[in-house]
Amino acid sequence: YEETPSARVLPGTREKTFAEECYHAIGHAIMMLNDNAIETSLPACDVFPHAWMREWCYHGVLMENYYLYMLEYRAESARPDTEAESLAPLCARLDKRYLQQCSYFVGWIHMQARPDDFTGAFAECQLFEPAHARICIARTARHFIAAHYGEDFAGIHALCAEAGDFERECLYGTAVGLGQGLSSALQYDMGTRFCGALAGELRIGCEYALMHAKDSLGRITASEI
Repeated sequence: YEETPSARVLPGTREKTFAEECYHAIGHAIMMLNDNAIETSLPACDVFPHAWMREWCYHGVLMENYYLYMLEYRAESARPDTEAESLAPLCARLDKRYLQQCSYFVGWIHMQARPDDFTGAFAECQLFEPAHARICIARTARHFIAAHYGEDFAGIHALCAEAGDFERECLYGTAVGLGQGLSSALQYDMGTRFCGALAGELRIGCEYALMHAKDSLGRITASEI
C-alpha cells in the first residue's frame, strides 16, 4: 500500500477504507504464522512505514489472541498466551508502543474468563492511563453490557455507575452496542431509545456516539466515535 494524496480526505487524515481492515487482517495472519505468540507477532507489524498501518496490525494480533480465549475457536491452535485470566500482566511487559492496543483487549478477556464480573473488568481497565482506560471500558460496555442487559436500562445505569470517572464512556459504549444489535433482542432502535432516556449533555453525547459509531479504528472508541 502506497500512501498518496489521493488516499487522503484531508492532510494528516485517512479515508475509512478497506486498507485499514487489510492491515488488521495481516495482524491475524501474523499470529497464525507465529503459533499465536503475541511477543513474537507484534514486532512483525513494525515493518510497516506508517503508524496507522502498524496500529491496525497490532489490533489484529491482539484480537486474534482474544479469540483464542474461546475454546471452540480453532481448537487445534497453539494458545501460548491464554493461560492467564488477565491480559494486564502481559501488556505491562510489552514495549510501550504496543500498550495502547493491548489495553483495549483487557476488559474483553476479563469478561471472557469471568462472564459476570463487570466490576473486575472496569478495575483492570483502570490499571492503564486514563486515555487507554476510557476506551477499554467503552469497548467492554459495547461488547458485553449490551449483550447482558438488553432493555434493562436501569440495570445498565447502575452498572455503569461502578465505572466511576468513566461512567460516561460506559453508557456511550453500551448505547453503541445496543444500536449495533448486540443485545439478544436484536432491536436496532434500542441504542436510540437508550440515549433518549438519558438527560441533558449525556443524551447529546450518547446520540453523537451512535452517529459516529462506524468511524473509528476497529470500532474502538465510544465517546468520540
